Amino acid sequence: MRALRLRLFLIYFVCFLFTTGCGTDSPQPAPLPTCTPPTNDPNPYRTPDTDIRQLTQQLTPEGLGNQYLEQDAFNLLKKEVKNWSAHEDVFVKENLIVRITITYISPELVDALILNQVAYVAMKNFGGSLPLPTLFTEELKSVKRWLAKREEHLFLMTLTASEYWSKIAPEHDLIIDIPIKNLALTNSSEIPIIPSHADMILENQINLQSNPEYGYLGYPLAVMNGVDCILSLDQQWDTSMTFSIPDIKVNYSSKGSITWAIGMQPFLPVNDFAKNLGGATAPFIPLTGGSSDLILQEDPPPAVNGIGKEVENAQYWDTYWSGMSRYIWYTLTTRAHH
Repeated sequence: MRALRLRLFLIYFVCFLFTTGCGTDSPQPAPLPTCTPPTNDPNPYRTPDTDIRQLTQQLTPEGLGNQYLEQDAFNLLKKEVKNWSAHEDVFVKENLIVRITITYISPELVDALILNQVAYVAMKNFGGSLPLPTLFTEELKSVKRWLAKREEHLFLMTLTASEYWSKIAPEHDLIIDIPIKNLALTNSSEIPIIPSHADMILENQINLQSNPEYGYLGYPLAVMNGVDCILSLDQQWDTSMTFSIPDIKVNYSSKGSITWAIGMQPFLPVNDFAKNLGGATAPFIPLTGGSSDLILQEDPPPAVNGIGKEVENAQYWDTYWSGMSRYIWYTLTTRAHH
């Protein structure tokens, strides 16, 4: 009996010293079997074709061909990026913040992004002489067919820092450990759903010493819960999607659990489309001149700082979401996938 107690004590002591593998780490949620719902196709990218006029008829009174189209199109993109993103800040030390942003690549965001892409290409290369509605429709069909083949809900995770140590302390690393397979998506069914795919960069240690990083995540469209096939995102019942992770480490130090919440829609889908666009303003991209290149270049995500809630500094956050929109536009359409 004494030998047994000694053995149990040694096992407990080793577990205390080396917490990995002894049940102290948060267990990874078990992946649920995927399924196909008996009614309604849950693939968000396999939707009826979006007519460009649905996007442009409320942009400006003049509609297509108007010099303000590019400004209003970008305002629409900024609105969708903001609506479909959630970010949380991890405070590392004084003046050093790591921001982790999750963006849902929603059909609405894709619509706005392709509208900007097509308007940009048409205005830059052809002076707007191409039939923009036809160009938009064909490009959007092609992009959504490609996305639909994934049979997943797709997300972009972006990691930024308020400063990058390679510039001020090159001997220091900024190592981020995210147990990405534990990043559970929860909807109104309260069933945690883990990613079906994650970019390799998110599964390994991420070093933010010198630059931001990003990666894509895919979640199944529907999973089995007992005998029921439930949707991961149910447009009828879900008003938000919540992501949670039990722990994140920065430079091997635990920072605790983090939760993100992305609003999907109001319970009553009142149309506030026109109200949020901002109306006709000066053109964002001049229709002539080389400065049109500025919108689609390899911009990093905007810098992180400690400025508080959006109501407290509206100008900063408006600039921030403009920068995030340019970064996401470039990343999804131009940047090589790593």
